[in-house]
Parts: sequence; C-alpha cells; structure tokens
Amino acid sequence: MLDKLIKVEEKFEDINEKLCQPDVVADIAQYKKLMQELKVLTPIVEKFRQLKAAQSTLDEAKEMLDAGGLEKDFREMVQEEYEQATEDVAVFQEELKVLL
Repeated sequence: MLDKLIKVEEKFEDINEKLCQPDVVADIAQYKKLMQELKVLTPIVEKFRQLKAAQSTLDEAKEMLDAGGLEKDFREMVQEEYEQATEDVAVFQEELKVLL
C-alpha cells in the first residue's frame, strides 16, 4: 500500500507542476482533465500526508521513550503523544484503504 501511495503522491505533484505551465493552461481539454485527476487524488494525498506526519510523531515519541531518562511528567506527556499517534496511524491507514 505504501508504494502505491508514494506513486499517487508523485502523480499529484506532477499534475500540480503541469497545471502551472502556460501551454497546459491554454489547452482547455488538457487542463480540465488534469483538474479532474487532481480532484480525485487530493483527498488521498492529504490523508497520506497526515499518515506520514502521525508516523513521524510516533517514531519520535518511541525514540524518546526508548532512550529513557525522562522526568515523570515529561514521560507521561510523551507516552500520551505516542498513544495518540498510534491511534492516528491506525485510523489514517483504514481511511486510506477506503479512499484507494
């Protein structure tokens, strides 16, 4: 699934670049086609980016917890962040399955 999402994100970026080109903007048919593709890809890419951010937060929190040496209050805060990120990753993965 991750490889497919990376390809979707790359396609999204490619379409955005094309939409900035004057020759594409001048060709109404091509512009309309690209805008329709962009409309389909946007929710997938946005959710994928949310997933990547949550995964990054999860990884950072895990590193901090594994390193140890944290004060009790800070450790509890990092633990809560870890648990929230874990939930977010699971939710975003399920949402992406539906979107794909």
